[in-house]
Amino acid sequence: VIVQHQFYDDQIAKAQRDGDTGEVIAKLFNVYSSGKVTKWITGDRIRPLQVDKRITDCRYQDGWQVFVGLDFAQGDDLFAVTYMAVNYTPSNTMRGRFFVDTDLWVLEETMKHSPNRPLYEQWEKEGWLHVCPGEVFDSMYAINRIAEVAEQGVNIVSFCYDPAQSVQPINQLKAWLQTLFQKRGDISPKDLADMIQRMVIPVSQTAMTQNPRIGELEHMILEKEPWMTFSMNPMWPWVFGNCVLSEETRMENKKPIKRNPGSDSCKVDPVQTLCTGLILFDKYEWSL
Repeated sequence: VIVQHQFYDDQIAKAQRDGDTGEVIAKLFNVYSSGKVTKWITGDRIRPLQVDKRITDCRYQDGWQVFVGLDFAQGDDLFAVTYMAVNYTPSNTMRGRFFVDTDLWVLEETMKHSPNRPLYEQWEKEGWLHVCPGEVFDSMYAINRIAEVAEQGVNIVSFCYDPAQSVQPINQLKAWLQTLFQKRGDISPKDLADMIQRMVIPVSQTAMTQNPRIGELEHMILEKEPWMTFSMNPMWPWVFGNCVLSEETRMENKKPIKRNPGSDSCKVDPVQTLCTGLILFDKYEWSL
């Protein structure tokens, strides 16, 4: 029995236009596609790239600019804020030019029943995972963390988010940005609205949008001298180990998905937000 029939019809129609129906069918109807799936970057390839650094070490005065991918959790998913920092200081090498860190939240109620509970508790104790009280995510936890990062000299160029289920957190993010820029006192209301519109960009996590980033990440991570490093967060090798590439057969577009789509223990949210952060970087580079 479908209560909101028009909603489901609209979602399927949109997915068909985007050429990526698999994810929508999986999320809305719990029917997982058996299309072409291939192995991708493993956790063992990520561990050697982890360095003792956090996003708050990537300050603007040292040549770093930051692009943020957001994934607002639904159900038992993780709430992910992933920072992709790019160093614009002139250099003769690409090694280490990109650095990636992430802040992750899990619902307190989800944690109680999750098969990942022992891992989550350990990561919470070590400060890598945050627990959001209650049964519903309060996105202000993430906004406050972003504000804390910005206050430590980190220059965030733009934010990218999946427009599904995002009205409240995006409104909160825009309200924080408005307050931040109004302190300068030299921006007109129209210019302020335009600036925030350019900084907060909706991009659906479809195979069509993520496919070009698959090749980019492979070059950055698998090169003999990799371009990208990661924070020491132990969840990075774990989430990459949970990923495979799904190929949309009609369009031949690829995107990272869960290795076991029906498993509650398989999480890939930071990898998907890394892809959206890379979309922001590409947009920024083309605009220069």
